[in-house]
Amino acid sequence: MQYSNLSQKITAFLTKEFPEVVSSIETTEYGGTITSFMLRFKNEEDLLKLWEQIVGEIALRFQMKLSFDFEKWNIYLFFIVTGNVTRETKYKIENDPVSSRKIVVDNYRDQTPQQIIADHITNDNLNLIAADANTGTELVKNPLIEEILKKFIPTGTVKRKKGNDPSVLQALTELETRMQP
Repeated sequence: MQYSNLSQKITAFLTKEFPEVVSSIETTEYGGTITSFMLRFKNEEDLLKLWEQIVGEIALRFQMKLSFDFEKWNIYLFFIVTGNVTRETKYKIENDPVSSRKIVVDNYRDQTPQQIIADHITNDNLNLIAADANTGTELVKNPLIEEILKKFIPTGTVKRKKGNDPSVLQALTELETRMQP
């Protein structure tokens, strides 16, 4: 079944069967398609009452119908609660090994789904500063190198394989050509 059709069906099902939960789906390309279900609850009591049923329905109606292993094993369920959630509840949900990765986001304050995904999956919001260990000099990203690498090696497409990858060789050749003094 086509991914977008499957996404629409599961969203409609969740909305109908769990009207007390506000649900949506976000997809992120990160070495393949990562699916994030954003499931917003009014309180911890509703979360405790419904989370296992929701996990089961998503596994049955969505995850089992996906075609690619990467997609099947990269499903995140974000259980979002406005108030506080106890440590015990978080532990119970987040350490449940059934079907998908589960993350409890409590004390929710209007973060966008993209911000939540950046905080918990892609870490796009990290501001790392690399420095040369010998000199302490800060390393700066070279925009030319970044441009060439993105042109020949789109994010998430590099796979380890034996032999020479033509896209990597093309990128290296262009880097050598364009960076000549």
